[in-house]
Amino acid sequence: MQSSNQILDKLEGIFGSGAECITAKHLFEYLNEHPEASHITLQLTRRIAEAKLFKPSDTSIVRTLQFLSAEGIGLLDSCFELVLDEMTPYDLTVDEVKSVIDDKINPVNGEVDPEIGSKVSIYFRPTTAMRLMLESESSPAGRGN
Repeated sequence: MQSSNQILDKLEGIFGSGAECITAKHLFEYLNEHPEASHITLQLTRRIAEAKLFKPSDTSIVRTLQFLSAEGIGLLDSCFELVLDEMTPYDLTVDEVKSVIDDKINPVNGEVDPEIGSKVSIYFRPTTAMRLMLESESSPAGRGN
């Protein structure tokens, strides 16, 4: 299992030591403090960074989230949801997202909706690997990795 420092080193090797590394570090800290968190969005990641008095660009946040969800890193799962109203998001598979965008049909009610694609959102969910990494680093034996 890779440590957060090893992940940050890889991230730095790709993007340099700038916004992506800082954003990832703040996200790791947040997830360590909030182990119940399971719905990581661009907006939440921005708020996490801004709470630390850091203002990354949306591009930097997206690159960070994509990196952490990439094959070989696998710390975040990419997930999709259809948001028809504030109270009822519907999880979608990748195939359902493709169908919604291509066919413009609401999968909930079967009606044609030319704007349905704009109601699909991506979010990220911490994987078991992420949880285990953070747990091992927060335990007394794992500190300093």
